[in-house]
Amino acid sequence: MDRSGNDLGAVRTSLRILKADGTVGIFPQGTRGGGELHGGAALIAAKGRAPILPAGISREGKRWIVRFGAPISPRGGIKSVTAELGVALRELAVPVGRTY
Repeated sequence: MDRSGNDLGAVRTSLRILKADGTVGIFPQGTRGGGELHGGAALIAAKGRAPILPAGISREGKRWIVRFGAPISPRGGIKSVTAELGVALRELAVPVGRTY
C-alpha cells in the first residue's frame, strides 16, 4: 500500500483476491498502531461484496490475545460501516473480564 495517496493498485489487487474467494487483511487505522479509522476497509468490502470480520488485538504481559467478532455486512454506506467496525474493534481489543 502506497500511503502517500490513494493506492488504486492495492485496491484492485484486494478486489481480485476477494473475487477469487480469498481473504484480505487490513488494518483500518492505516497502520498497526494508528488511532483513527479510515474508510478503506469498508470501501473494499463493499466493492468486493465481502463481509468484514473484525479482530481485536490486545496484550497481557508476553501473551498476545486476538478476539474475533461477528461478521459485519458491508452494506449501509462507508461511514456507517466504518463506525460499526470501530465499535466492534474497541470492544474486541479489551481482554475478556476487563473494563477500561
